[in-house]
Amino acid sequence: MTVAVIIGGGRSERMGTNKAELTLEGRTLMERAVDAVTDADVVVIVAPETPLNPARNWPQVMFTLENPPFGGPVAGLAAGVAKLSNRGDEEEVIVLPVDMPAVSDAAGELAAGTPKRDGVVLMDQSGHAQYLTARYRLGSLRRALGDLGTVRNVSMRRLGDLLEVGRVSVPNDLVADLDTPEQAAEFGIQVRPRKRRNDPEELARVEQWQTRLRGELGVDAAPCDVEEILSLADVVAKKVARPGVPVTGYVVGLAVGAALARGEDPEAAATRAIARAKELAEG
Repeated sequence: MTVAVIIGGGRSERMGTNKAELTLEGRTLMERAVDAVTDADVVVIVAPETPLNPARNWPQVMFTLENPPFGGPVAGLAAGVAKLSNRGDEEEVIVLPVDMPAVSDAAGELAAGTPKRDGVVLMDQSGHAQYLTARYRLGSLRRALGDLGTVRNVSMRRLGDLLEVGRVSVPNDLVADLDTPEQAAEFGIQVRPRKRRNDPEELARVEQWQTRLRGELGVDAAPCDVEEILSLADVVAKKVARPGVPVTGYVVGLAVGAALARGEDPEAAATRAIARAKELAEG
């Protein structure tokens, strides 16, 4: 039996958008990655849950995230492997990054490659092993991840040093991933970056909206530092998860409301709650 783990997803600051949502030949990069693992019966995607357009005969797809988030690719791989706790050590697991345009060709090379004891990985023309583009024994991955002791902010090369794998040399374009709009353009992918948070037109609309909203809700006398609130939102989106932004805003509002009920100064209460929320998000 074969399973797959796809690593990646979420907003990329260098790209200016979510790489997994970029479209090539009518399919998002995340959908193309799942399309590529035709012999897997289960695919675990390590990324925030995203609506997908399943192709015919798709495998079962599950989402998961490392905890805490943003721990690097090894932490993401460990989260994916943990999601497969009901699968046997003897099974094979295909590992692919989500932002590889030639993912189908890469998966084909992995399927044809000759594994050693722990699996097989692709290698670029400079001799650099691509440990995130590989086919491993699931038991071997579990052993290596356990031997690391910690998986947060650990390099894939360090994990790879613990594995005995075969290597398949392939052209650089086949294992190229995307980090910038220029790289995406080389593969014919158009990137439409979202507006920056400090876009004057957007800030003006936000200011008008918050003034109207506070008036309608009867809290127009309460402080509302838009820049600080947006700064908190940025931290939560990057360090926790984008869906955590509105939840954080609501909880901070509850904290300020409770402070007001105790007779505290509203501006001081808001400043304190926002600062504490940032500290917790940044870990």
